[in-house]
Amino acid sequence: MMSRNVMLSAFCFLRKERIINMYTKIGIPENNSLKSKIEELYEWCDKRDNDDELGKTYFNEPIDEDKLNKWEEANGVKIPETYKEWLRFTEKCLIDGSSAMFWGTDDFHHNFMPDNLTVIGEMSGDGEVVCFSNDNGEFMGYYEGDITYRTNDFSQVIDQIFERNSAWGGMSKEAMELFMKFCEEE
Repeated sequence: MMSRNVMLSAFCFLRKERIINMYTKIGIPENNSLKSKIEELYEWCDKRDNDDELGKTYFNEPIDEDKLNKWEEANGVKIPETYKEWLRFTEKCLIDGSSAMFWGTDDFHHNFMPDNLTVIGEMSGDGEVVCFSNDNGEFMGYYEGDITYRTNDFSQVIDQIFERNSAWGGMSKEAMELFMKFCEEE
């Protein structure tokens, strides 16, 4: 029978190997300006996975560069450079169940939005969309007619995922359940 330390060492090795394989598999380009933010997101997802708090997460293959160019030509709109960097990492993804979802050009839309905004994803699973301005490339959250944040850098959109999911101070699942039980008793 293996000792606890040997089992923990083996688990840590396999977990580290899985992370390394995921990085290799998802292929973050070395010259991608979002590389460190993507690695931070991956570590965050891995930590939440360890805590059994992570919903389904996936990152699809990168977008084809021709697809980016064709969409821009057809729509007369420039996709912001930092979102192009994201798409060069993954064309479509789902992060932590409903924490965030980002799309490629096939799924961009303007439904129920001002004409100058292009919707590129969803945040928080509550109907808030992530979009960019066709006029100046600014990213923004848009919820029920209100702008919830603005930024010129997609890495700050990723930061929104971290901020929204730490609103409870990064409580573990158990701590959250205890807090909710306490609230019910009051």
